[in-house]
Amino acid sequence: AWGKYAAVYLPAVVVTAAFIGSSGPWLAAILVGPEFQAVGWLAGWGAAIQTSYMVYGASVSLAFAANRTDVLVLPNVLGACATIGGILLLTRWNPLGGTAAAIAGGMLTTSISAVVSLRRIVPFRLPLSNLGIACLLSAPVLLVLLPLAHNHLLAGVTGSLLVLALGCCYCGACLYLLDKRRRINI
Repeated sequence: AWGKYAAVYLPAVVVTAAFIGSSGPWLAAILVGPEFQAVGWLAGWGAAIQTSYMVYGASVSLAFAANRTDVLVLPNVLGACATIGGILLLTRWNPLGGTAAAIAGGMLTTSISAVVSLRRIVPFRLPLSNLGIACLLSAPVLLVLLPLAHNHLLAGVTGSLLVLALGCCYCGACLYLLDKRRRINI
């Protein structure tokens, strides 16, 4: 049952994270004043952190289903150490971006090590083909929205709303295609 859940959930996380992560400058143009819009790029780090949390959450649900939450202790310790080490190293480079990168790296460490630990005790398959398709579908969002953020023709609230509306439609279409593919394969 977890495999079916992961086959739907994880690809949707990838598509959504790509859209949210690349929408930072556009959201900043709508939500904050001009003096704060320069940090819209932080949405990408936020999306990376939240994506790792979501993958970790799927791992936690599998651990609970297997009644083996003890395997989550080591991944959490590793993630905490990676986060602290990353903060110590990266904040010298960039206090804001370095901290965000350290937190994302720590959560990614936790997520990956949780999946590896769980694979040792619970047989499951990661939906690699669905994840690959989700990555391919997400690529246009990243390749269009990020470079467009530097296009001054679309600057302002109206241009940002237009770009976000089109991005939402594309993201929704991607999720629909992934769901349709899942229904055909089951």
